[in-house]
Amino acid sequence: MRDRNGFTLVEMLMASMIMVLVVAAAFSTYVILSRYINETATLGVMQSRARIVMERIVRDTRLASSAICSGAGTTLTLTYTPEMVGSSGALWTAQYRLLGGEILYTPELGVVPERVVMGDVVPDAGERLFDYDGGTMTVSVNIKTERAVLDRTLRAGTISIARLRNGV
Repeated sequence: MRDRNGFTLVEMLMASMIMVLVVAAAFSTYVILSRYINETATLGVMQSRARIVMERIVRDTRLASSAICSGAGTTLTLTYTPEMVGSSGALWTAQYRLLGGEILYTPELGVVPERVVMGDVVPDAGERLFDYDGGTMTVSVNIKTERAVLDRTLRAGTISIARLRNGV
């Protein structure tokens, strides 16, 4: 019988192969979990941003004395009277509108330039971002966001209804 003081080449190759498989499985798991965490964080940020924009639109709508939505539902124009917001002066008009996948906000039409309050907004075909019901003086807002950068599409949908406080 032979005295064995070490491992054979075949045993070393098998052990190395098993080690490579274990490391590859661990790395693959890490990559999958990392991608999932990033997607979840991105979705959370999108939902949070949609909620903040929604709350702002609802607040502005409640302070408005009148609202007009465009026929396509991509523009919401709000008119304010000074008495309703506790100031003096003339009426002023603010506007939210969807343009190129972004919601733009103008605090005073024709005076202050527009600024982006939310990006990655993609309404489904036939859906309206803003809708106004003159009978009940309510504005419906439907924000859906889409992030195409990720492997799959993430959607964050928020629908809210605000009633004008003192509509005229």
